Amino acid sequence: MHRVGSLGERAGSLAAKQDCSILAYSHVATSAFAAAGGGKKVLIQMQPHRAAVRTALQSDKFLPQFRDQIRNELSWSQKVFATFLREPQLADLCIVASSYTHKTMVENGVSSERVSVIPYGVDLEFFCPADAQSNKFSVLFVGQLCRQKGLHYLLETWRRLKLQRAELRIVGHLPSNTSAISGYQSDASFLGPLDWIALREEYRRADLLCLPSLSEGFGQVILEAMACGTPVPATTSCGASDLIPHGESGLMMSTADLDSLISSLEWGSKKDKLQSMRPAAGATAEQYPWAKFRKNIVDQLRSLTIHGT
Repeated sequence: MHRVGSLGERAGSLAAKQDCSILAYSHVATSAFAAAGGGKKVLIQMQPHRAAVRTALQSDKFLPQFRDQIRNELSWSQKVFATFLREPQLADLCIVASSYTHKTMVENGVSSERVSVIPYGVDLEFFCPADAQSNKFSVLFVGQLCRQKGLHYLLETWRRLKLQRAELRIVGHLPSNTSAISGYQSDASFLGPLDWIALREEYRRADLLCLPSLSEGFGQVILEAMACGTPVPATTSCGASDLIPHGESGLMMSTADLDSLISSLEWGSKKDKLQSMRPAAGATAEQYPWAKFRKNIVDQLRSLTIHGT
């Protein structure tokens, strides 16, 4: 709170001094908007509305012994939680990356007219297909090893499926206390964090990138994987699922639904069905270069300052 508060105050003071509008990311925006002057205030809301995230975490009772060490909305003090709940209400405009995040904002009291959806982009020159597939059915997970990402559903699904000639590869920082994943270390390969080149190779060799999130603002790894030609099963509570036509470049799954995840991976294990998806995944990602994201941001800000809406 102190770190982001100090950064926000500095940014807001500069905006007030120069009598200009201000754009700020989640968390930093609260103090930035308080210190800013009378210009327009724009929030880039990176996560779903915080109340929606907390509800998703509180509602999930699957494998209660899977306790991660992530400081999420359940561990925040009431003061911190209340502060970040108010943040979207301080903005003239909230920019979000997905229709899912838009939905959570409106459900929690933010006017739909003050929320604009602009999907993120991907570096299409770096993330691109190559012939690096595994001779096994290979499923990849990339992200924080936590409940919010639905990792416990994926690990349990993999254990129950007992697929032959198959591998589950997990990329992300290992927790200092590995008790949550200790029972699954013989079922999956925990690779730890990887550099960009190694990560790209993992995307390329995988048959599927699986992201069974409980509540996800976007899921940048989805675009990165698709740009490498890798189809993605994702939940309806994962923002980037906006970009996945079901059965074409990926699969849509119900949130917090073990049976849905089992069915998706069982279907995907018949690798011949995935081959037609790989070009479709790449073609979808090609529609989202970072240049398009930047242009959409600029157009939205111009519209805000010109029309004052």
